[in-house]
Amino acid sequence: MTTPYGSILYFAVLFAFLIPIVIAGLLGKRLPVYNAFVTLVFIYMMFASSPVQAIALIVFVFWQLALVRLYFNYRQKHNHGGIFVLAVILSILPLFIVKVQPLLAEHTTMLGFLGISYLTFKATQMIMETRDGLIKELNSWDFINFLLFFPTLSSVQSIASVALKKIQTPRLILTNMQPY
Repeated sequence: MTTPYGSILYFAVLFAFLIPIVIAGLLGKRLPVYNAFVTLVFIYMMFASSPVQAIALIVFVFWQLALVRLYFNYRQKHNHGGIFVLAVILSILPLFIVKVQPLLAEHTTMLGFLGISYLTFKATQMIMETRDGLIKELNSWDFINFLLFFPTLSSVQSIASVALKKIQTPRLILTNMQPY
């Protein structure tokens, strides 16, 4: 499996795209269209070698958007605990399927993609904060940007890539370790 992190080019491109965002942030300005463009570029770079994972990501984002939007609209007038629990369960359902399905079958599910756990918890956080009354308005575009903000998604991908490399390499066993 090839990842974009295997090349210095990925990090050079990442740095080049981050410069305008950092400068704008230091000047107190936001670049929402540029952020969205950069996010799409990096999502493409991360998932270009695996179209199935890219499709799973897109389906996942729309699933979570629909759930959060439906719960937000419901919560404006009602606050039944059962509906809240149902919304949380439905939000976590894709992650549950991805984690349990390999135990039940010989192949892995097509729902999964690298970073699904983190994105699931971000979406579930939105449902919980809606319940707590912390979210007063919900803009679908802002939710998608929140969920897919590329430095966050990129860091999740990088951490997972490093973890996979560590699992695949032999470990050095130290026998004379002293406690602190």
